[in-house]
Amino acid sequence: MMALVMSVNFLGFLPYLIVITLRYVDGLNQERIGFFKPFVVCCYFGKSAINPVVYGWKNKDFRHAFRKILSFGKSYR
Repeated sequence: MMALVMSVNFLGFLPYLIVITLRYVDGLNQERIGFFKPFVVCCYFGKSAINPVVYGWKNKDFRHAFRKILSFGKSYR
């Protein structure tokens, strides 16, 4: 599971890393970066939104604790 979480984080960070690298190596200007900025920001913050889904999918204890939080401590099936 840890490899999956790390992969999701890396894939979410990769577009940002590519744009920053191109900016410094190739001299990519702000106008061209602006075209990719919404996608890069979505990936960068989207990785944080995907983490609970990955944990819920792969970790039974996390799934049960999350259900307990949502039900405010009441029992569930």
